[in-house]
Amino acid sequence: MLRLASAVFVSLAICRLHAASISRLPLPEVVPMDDFLRADANKDKKLNLDEFLRKDPSYVWVMEDNFARYDADRDGFVTKAEYDVIVNAEKEAEEQMEQENWQVILEDFDKNGDGFLQFDEMTQYLTTADTTVGKEKYQEVFSRFDTHKDMKLDMKEFDDYLVNIAPFLFDQTRKAEQAAVNNEPTSDQEFKTADANKDNKLNFEEFLHKDPYHLKLVTEEFKKFDANADGIVTRAEYDEKVKADSQDQFRKFVAEFDTNGDKELQEEEVLNFLSQRHGVKPKNSFAFNKFDTKSNGALDTSELGQFDANLPWEEMEDIEAETERPLPTI
Repeated sequence: MLRLASAVFVSLAICRLHAASISRLPLPEVVPMDDFLRADANKDKKLNLDEFLRKDPSYVWVMEDNFARYDADRDGFVTKAEYDVIVNAEKEAEEQMEQENWQVILEDFDKNGDGFLQFDEMTQYLTTADTTVGKEKYQEVFSRFDTHKDMKLDMKEFDDYLVNIAPFLFDQTRKAEQAAVNNEPTSDQEFKTADANKDNKLNFEEFLHKDPYHLKLVTEEFKKFDANADGIVTRAEYDEKVKADSQDQFRKFVAEFDTNGDKELQEEEVLNFLSQRHGVKPKNSFAFNKFDTKSNGALDTSELGQFDANLPWEEMEDIEAETERPLPTI
């Protein structure tokens, strides 16, 4: 019976991703290079927002893969007609998966075979497949999603339940976030927003602006790097933000692994850090003193950052690769 519990949620979540089509090819090996240099297309040592969008090579690779999927005639542009072909195909696939999942639900819980979930049938579902809902909430939940007020849920009402049950139960912040998702732009709106020059086709630079949520996140990140708010991220601004983020990250690591409260990590605490963060341990020798620049037997935030950035991998071994102990003879 519980075979549907994870399948339904995962399937519907996957369907709702606009970039759901991921290439079967492995991610390309990223040539070691500063992200700033990789994004700085015109090599002027500063990034505008369009260049900043290219900072993450994995994202660019996925978008290039998707762009090729939309660009049916391989002319370097995605016309509205080409765009609609993919959007409609994804919509049909989503609807088919929703229908298949609904049939699984009905097979397990529709005891009277009428093609709906009555209150007692939904109660059984909540009892066995969704333990996040307390019993005292059953009637409230059912009434909230029974939009037709006919004391039963159809496929669309149940789908609404899957999408909105978490923000319905929990805090206002999640409700606000879900409201934003529910008000997501249509495919036509996405296309029009990305089509900067209004020629009814998208080149790759415009295509990078297609996903409003990713664009919003990148824009917010861009503003954090753009210290003087002039619409440009200079090399100095970029390096300063990266340095600050790194220091903040390693302050948190020190706080997490500092068992004796001295705000530094002794060798045993560093070993725990290695185990938890990287899943490795030293083979034999351990160049701890090399990174202990103050020679006080501990690494502070800065020293730990240098240690992590220059980790001597040749001196490490995978903890999971340890030789298993033989089972005791009975």
